[in-house]
Amino acid sequence: MICEEFHLCKTVVYGNRLLDRTLAEGHIDHHEYDLIKQYLVEKSATSISFGGARYVDVCSTLTHLRRTQYCPDPWHQLTTPQVLQLFSDLKKLPMRKMSKEGKIIYQHTVYGQNTLKTKMRILKHFLHWMSANKIIDISVDTINKLSIPTYKPHKIDPNRVYTEQQVSTLVRHANSVMMQAMIWMHFETGCRPNEIVSVRWSDIAWKDQSAEVSITDTKQNQIRKAMISIQTLGYLIPWRNLYPGDPSGSNYIFLDQNGKYMSYLVYSNHLKRVFTLANRSIKRSGGQPLQKFSPHDIRRWRTTDLQRKKVSRPTIAMMLWGNVHTNTDSVYSQFNQADAISEMEVTAGIKSETPTQKPLSLNYCPACKTLHPSSTRFCPECGTALIYSAAADPHHTDQK
Repeated sequence: MICEEFHLCKTVVYGNRLLDRTLAEGHIDHHEYDLIKQYLVEKSATSISFGGARYVDVCSTLTHLRRTQYCPDPWHQLTTPQVLQLFSDLKKLPMRKMSKEGKIIYQHTVYGQNTLKTKMRILKHFLHWMSANKIIDISVDTINKLSIPTYKPHKIDPNRVYTEQQVSTLVRHANSVMMQAMIWMHFETGCRPNEIVSVRWSDIAWKDQSAEVSITDTKQNQIRKAMISIQTLGYLIPWRNLYPGDPSGSNYIFLDQNGKYMSYLVYSNHLKRVFTLANRSIKRSGGQPLQKFSPHDIRRWRTTDLQRKKVSRPTIAMMLWGNVHTNTDSVYSQFNQADAISEMEVTAGIKSETPTQKPLSLNYCPACKTLHPSSTRFCPECGTALIYSAAADPHHTDQK
């Protein structure tokens, strides 16, 4: 499983370790342990979307409620009054961390609305399963009546939503062709950070002026497709030429400094260094500095960028989530009032539409038969002077 290689906190292995540790510390008994494991096995077998991340979420929620003593009684001994009281208390109980000895280490403010929704939804599904299997004597009607908070859209500072030009600024300050290709591919595909570091050479289907990327969705356990344009290929192809190994098959495209699989932490640190270099250069020139961001924000940038380019909602949903019926794009979108006014002004003819940026063209090495960015004049492999590659430029037309 790709996510097992990416981040320990999003794997089935981590979820099992969490259950084992909670059992060893005495917060749950063996019967509860077996119940949770049975529930996880059944969910994994019957739900297509129940991947590693969902597995960990269930383990974390069910063990956390017992470790913090918010649910003092074993799951299989719950009664209707206890469940009603638990759901009522969760909406006002503070976040709490407990020691191994059962003492409170710290307490904070109440859970955020989205965190609370996730925990209560998981708990409600677990109660449904126990009721259906006659493990608890609580009616399904009672469980159905339990209310769960609605999702609160995550809106960030508009300045943190990078435009394509700002992404280009980041790319220019990356210290390697690999990182330049990685940032562009991450932006154009709009994938999750754990998905971009897991892309292999066999996932790329090369075309004349673009390429198709098969992305392994780590949440839905499916393959979805995304396109990368000549903008990304202008850096990906040179990286393929410089790749320290065989750029094919199951080898990972992006590597760490040791030539091995790049972890999330390494990728995040690379982005931080690129961000620092870009801002240092911008400040020296007197420009507006870029806002801090997390690797996952790039997914929000792409969702908003596609909406501003008037790409249809089904296309965005299929490319980023692999499901045309999802409404998750509304969660990630940072499309704001200013964007709506700007689009209406274009529609009314008050102002002209912003011209699209011309894609990056490529130069060709007649000796090595390789492609390189148009900014490169000589082949980094053999030193031969590069020539313009008309076939790689979608704006080129043959002159007779």
